[in-house]
Amino acid sequence: MSAKYNSIEFYLAEQSFSGGSPGHGIGIRIDGRDFKDIVRQWELPSAAAEGYPQMAGNYNYRSLYNSMTSIYYFLGRLTEGDECPVKKGMYLLVCNCGMASCDSLSCRVHVKKKSITWHTFRRQVRPDWDYAWHEFRFRRKDYLMAIIELGGLITQQLVKDCEAKKAGILAEFLEYTRQS
Repeated sequence: MSAKYNSIEFYLAEQSFSGGSPGHGIGIRIDGRDFKDIVRQWELPSAAAEGYPQMAGNYNYRSLYNSMTSIYYFLGRLTEGDECPVKKGMYLLVCNCGMASCDSLSCRVHVKKKSITWHTFRRQVRPDWDYAWHEFRFRRKDYLMAIIELGGLITQQLVKDCEAKKAGILAEFLEYTRQS
C-alpha cells in the first residue's frame, strides 16, 4: 500500500494590500483547494473562541517580488534577504499589509529523497494556536516540477510588468515632449 501524497500547485494570485495597492502573490493550491481556505478552516475554532472569527485565514500570499529570490526558499533553505523565524522553514502567508514580520503563517519544510513535507505550522501573532496535527506530504518530483512551473509564471509576469512600466514611461515622455 502506498502512502498518500498531497498535490500542490503554485499560481499567481491577484491581491491587494491594506493600503489598497494591488499586487501579485504566490498562491498555493493543495489537493485542488486554495491554501488560504484550508487555513481559514483550521483557524476558525481558535479565532472564534477569541471573539474574532474574521481573523481566521485573513492573510495575503507572499509577494511575487519577495518570492523570486531563490527556488531554495520553497525547500526551506533560506538565502540572503529571506527571512523566517523557523529554522528550515518558510512563510506561506503574510499579513494583509504585505509584511511577513507583522503577521504570518510559517511552517517547517522537511526534504527527503522521495518526499517533501510541510509541518509545524505557526501563526506569528498567535503562537498558542494549535496546528500540530496539520501536515502536507508531497511527492518530491511533483513538488519540484511545481516550483519550476512557478518560475515560468514569475518570468512571464515580470516581462508583463516591465513592458507596462516601459509603456508608461514612454507615454509620459511623449506627453512631456508635446507640451514643450
